[in-house]
Amino acid sequence: MIDSAYIKANASMSRQKRKPAIWSSETTSSLSKPNAPRLTASADRLQHIHRFHKNIKKAAPNKTGQLFSNLTHYSPTDPDARIAFKTGKPRQLAYMTSVSVDASQHVITHIQAGSADRRDSRNLLPIIDTTRDRLTGFGVATSNVVADAGYSSGENYEQLEIRGLTGFVSPHGKYKDERPGFHYDTTSDSYTCNQGKHLAFDKLLVDNQGNPKKRYLAKASDCKDCPIREQCMGKKAKEKRLHHTYYKAQYERMVKRLSSRLGKRMMRIRSATVEPV
Repeated sequence: MIDSAYIKANASMSRQKRKPAIWSSETTSSLSKPNAPRLTASADRLQHIHRFHKNIKKAAPNKTGQLFSNLTHYSPTDPDARIAFKTGKPRQLAYMTSVSVDASQHVITHIQAGSADRRDSRNLLPIIDTTRDRLTGFGVATSNVVADAGYSSGENYEQLEIRGLTGFVSPHGKYKDERPGFHYDTTSDSYTCNQGKHLAFDKLLVDNQGNPKKRYLAKASDCKDCPIREQCMGKKAKEKRLHHTYYKAQYERMVKRLSSRLGKRMMRIRSATVEPV
């Protein structure tokens, strides 16, 4: 059973410094110190942060303070600490701790510290591999891995199967296993709309977050005189397009497993086993 939590760093949010964009031996500012992390965010990302800050100031003009981001600021006291926050709680400089617990004996089998701005999903496989190596040394086999949606990703689902492990990891809220009005056929790897038109696999894409997706296209001639054309695809599009994750099969197997009696039991055990730790 795996979970994570923030551990507060011994550093102040109010003493953060802006990351320098360029090193300069002539700069006398404290930002030019060797331990100052460099500004690596893209111009588009910085512009997004700036717009977000302006909207906050517009909504609450009488509020003091400024918006800090891990992309633009760092703590000179503890440069490895990162800004972390949870809904309903104030931002703080913190680290991330990840813990795995054996459900049968309630023994902590692994614990590690990491960066608070690193996604849980990127920590899953290192935690599993390290824990399995340790337990194997004691003659203990690992068969099941249980974690919350923060650890989910198609790649993680695939790697669990490759490692011969049964995963119980809830998909995150953005995953959609169905497309209303469209039926997916696994054998032909294609969709059929409720008007009887075929959407064949077109090509593999990678989105802005680096996630691989498969694209499916209908023929423009099929969509041209469709009675629900505008409702389905808008006025400007020439043909209907659908996308789904490259790991659709792995997601569907995970969803089916979680909906079973065993899956529901595993998630209850996880809540009682690792969350208190």
